[in-house]
Amino acid sequence: MSRAAARWLAGLVLTAYTVAIAALLLWPDAWSINRLNVAVYVWFLNRGVPPSMTPERWAVVWNVFLLAPLTFALALIAPRVRWWWWALLGLALSVGFEAAQDLIVQTRDASWGDVLANTCGAVAGAYAGSRLSARRAPR
Repeated sequence: MSRAAARWLAGLVLTAYTVAIAALLLWPDAWSINRLNVAVYVWFLNRGVPPSMTPERWAVVWNVFLLAPLTFALALIAPRVRWWWWALLGLALSVGFEAAQDLIVQTRDASWGDVLANTCGAVAGAYAGSRLSARRAPR
């Protein structure tokens, strides 16, 4: 894939993911989000996920993967920015998400565990995107 095509794809992912994240995190009905999580968990459970993977653990996995595509795309779009800047942006976004859930939505519970999981995903996405971008850079 050419650099221009990778940037275009990253921009498309960035736009779609931003809209999806905003909808998911600011959705006022926490019960429907929980039901969606359980439905996806049951689907994967029926396809071989071990029973030790509870819905609560599954929610942590979702939180890890929440910001990974976003920071991955940002690292591809702006390869000269060091990956850890995107990781710090992920941390700031995660804190902002949890603050919005606590202060604005108020029917959702803010959690430092979610901040940690989101930040881990942001670090992984930013690092992977920077590595891919570095591999594709002309020498």
